[in-house]
Amino acid sequence: MLQLIVMGKSIFIEGIDGSGKSTATKQLVEFLQERGEKVLFLREPGGSQYYEAIREHIHFQDYKRSPLSDMLTCAGGIAENIQLTKAAMNRNEWVVSDRSYVSNYVYQVTKGLNENTAEQINKLALGDFNYDIKILIDVSVPVAHKRLEKIDKKKDRWETLGQDYFQKVRETYLNIARKENFVVINGEQSVEEVKKQLIDTVGL
Repeated sequence: MLQLIVMGKSIFIEGIDGSGKSTATKQLVEFLQERGEKVLFLREPGGSQYYEAIREHIHFQDYKRSPLSDMLTCAGGIAENIQLTKAAMNRNEWVVSDRSYVSNYVYQVTKGLNENTAEQINKLALGDFNYDIKILIDVSVPVAHKRLEKIDKKKDRWETLGQDYFQKVRETYLNIARKENFVVINGEQSVEEVKKQLIDTVGL
């Protein structure tokens, strides 16, 4: 009996902090691995050795810097992750990323960076690459905030900025999701239902 060969795809899952995107990403990676697929897991910020090395700086060091500085710093890491992604896909592997270049755009634009500037920097980092599947896990800010309050972990510098900031972040996410034709999944559903819709989106 011939085995159907499934070509690997590049996927990212986005969402505000507390949306459940990391849980969804983990579920999707495990689902693919259980099927016997090879999966490269990446994250933003992080993924490549270079980007992991500066993750602590991006998340937790409160040095005074502009949104442009953060945008440029993260763009270097994103460029490295794109190279890893291309190499994995050439090996017919799946690539699943917890956040992506979109987070770099959303968080810096929300802090005041010009949209066109952010778009141009991301274009340089991405080159000719475009993800196969783009997913946004969307929840309201109050729901996300309640979830974060229940998690006993060190807050990064973004998570301390308050609900008004995250409302703007959510709106920016929804705007770019419409612009780039993301699949938007309601993250206020059960974990099982979110997983089902993820698998349906991937088409397996």
